[in-house]
Amino acid sequence: MNCDVDDFAILRMTNDADLVTDASCHLVWILTSSLAPEKIRNGLKIFALLQCCGQRLKMSMDIRQPLQSTKGLQHFPLTPFRFFRGLLCLAVYLSTAFTVLVYFVPPAAVVLRLISVHYSRKSVSFLFGLWLGLWPFLFEKINKTRVIFSGDRVPVEQRVLIIANHRTEVDWMYLWNLALRKGCLGYIKYILKSSLMKLPIFGWGFHILEFIPVERKWEVDEPVMRQMLSTFTNWEDPLWLAVFPEGTDYTEQKCIKSQKFANENGLPVLKNVLLPKTRGFNVSLEILRGSLDAVYDVTIAYKNQCPSFLDNVFGVDPSEVHMHVRRIPLEEIPLSKDASAAWLMNAFALKDQLLTDFIVNGHFPHESTENQLSTVKCVANCIVVVAFTGVFAINASATVFTLQNSCSYTVWPGTLSGNGAAILGDGGFALAPGDTIQLPAPPGWSGRFWARTACNFDDAGIGNCTTGDCGGKLKCTGGGVPPVSLVEFTIASGGADSGKDFYDVSLVDGYNVGISVRASGGSGDCQSAGCVADVNANCPKELQVVDDGGNVVACKSACAAFNTPEFCCTGEHSTSDTCSPTPYSQMFKNACPAAYSYAYDDLSSTCTCAAADYFITFCPST
Repeated sequence: MNCDVDDFAILRMTNDADLVTDASCHLVWILTSSLAPEKIRNGLKIFALLQCCGQRLKMSMDIRQPLQSTKGLQHFPLTPFRFFRGLLCLAVYLSTAFTVLVYFVPPAAVVLRLISVHYSRKSVSFLFGLWLGLWPFLFEKINKTRVIFSGDRVPVEQRVLIIANHRTEVDWMYLWNLALRKGCLGYIKYILKSSLMKLPIFGWGFHILEFIPVERKWEVDEPVMRQMLSTFTNWEDPLWLAVFPEGTDYTEQKCIKSQKFANENGLPVLKNVLLPKTRGFNVSLEILRGSLDAVYDVTIAYKNQCPSFLDNVFGVDPSEVHMHVRRIPLEEIPLSKDASAAWLMNAFALKDQLLTDFIVNGHFPHESTENQLSTVKCVANCIVVVAFTGVFAINASATVFTLQNSCSYTVWPGTLSGNGAAILGDGGFALAPGDTIQLPAPPGWSGRFWARTACNFDDAGIGNCTTGDCGGKLKCTGGGVPPVSLVEFTIASGGADSGKDFYDVSLVDGYNVGISVRASGGSGDCQSAGCVADVNANCPKELQVVDDGGNVVACKSACAAFNTPEFCCTGEHSTSDTCSPTPYSQMFKNACPAAYSYAYDDLSSTCTCAAADYFITFCPST
């Protein structure tokens, strides 16, 4: 019997296709975009949204019908105190996440990685674990939710594959309570929808934390999973990989469909869980088996209600979380795909029986296998994280670059940082037509962005681009090969005397793609810069770069084409008095008046703005 019934397990972090359609995610979205004090806008809208959240929370209590014991406790009422305490905690947690992801994690994830991948991952895990430790503190100490463990008392192990049932949208958060008790909180990783990797701030964090993005199309996702999992095989690198084999959270409607499928295919008919999807589990086990300590089979149940994200924030549900843990030695799981798939089916049949017994008894067997969290340690961790956030909130505010691809084809933006500044976007990435990505930059950052075209990279990120290539690598460590259109920035250093940001669009090194910059939310001149015109269409023949098909794909600068002092502003033409515009630079200037056309074009092409974010568009429309 083939038990491979559907696509592999994906951690579903929201019930909606669009993350921001959920009220809780609206709240996250607004607070995230309002972290810097000078960028808070329209308080009335936020207040109205918070009222909506409260109404949504009350409605969710009335309509949700989860698995619960007949001996369940009543949920806590949503009092004004709980409501405003929850808002305060959420604001603190989001602001601390912003600080950790923007200021602390990038040096460990990028700079230290150049020296040692192992120590880079250890450092990121430590910093990530500090922030994650705030959530068990909220659940168990502030909200007074009882987290009760049962089953096996697992030892401290750093290489674990976790399989869990998926009752609600926040099951994944309660795995942190187990990981914290084992000193492995920062090691936890998830498989999640690729769309979540594009979220402001948090999407950047998911990339840094090496979460595995999937499209829910096995032919697309299998090579991605295999490639990323193959980088986690070093037994010295801590890893708690959480997989939810049901692929979605449990509802009665989904259960009916699952039971129908089981009846039609001779599979176990389950009442309290959905049929597990086996391919993701099989691939994870196949690649990691030789480096894992064990598999943890975790079954989760709740009293009185299955909580939503807002329930957790405001502390109204659940009253108790019960987690039954089975430690499975690797040798007990068969090697073949079909046999391991059948093993997974049996594991979920056991979960189903455990949950049935929980309904009757109100608890799992063999309780109290883990100690209570230390209040002193939780408070100390909270103080450390909040203190560091406060220091950076006073002295710094990140600038957010939003890159948008308005071209009809994929571009591969390259980024290059100067003066040892943080590397944004890992140096380079693909950006499909219509897609956007946000990259936060710390105060004092300087560097450039450009678009690469017609690129071809293998799984290791090695390849080439027709224009803008940076040494044949997806993740650039040097500048793009001219001709290339550039956006250049020098961000103010922050603090009370922060001063201005300086930015420009430069065609000094030629042109390959139209590009523009627009400031958002700043003060001062804040002019737009860029080149909207298609210079390639009117490029003089002597400056043209053509591809194998004879198409003009870039337009050289006169300096690159002729390499003479008058065109390159060198030698006797090395000053602003002796290096004047040429017919070629004037051609670029006429086509793109808001762009740098030659070395001494500063007065007309350099823009300034203070405390702004910036939108960079490739192939902007007129």
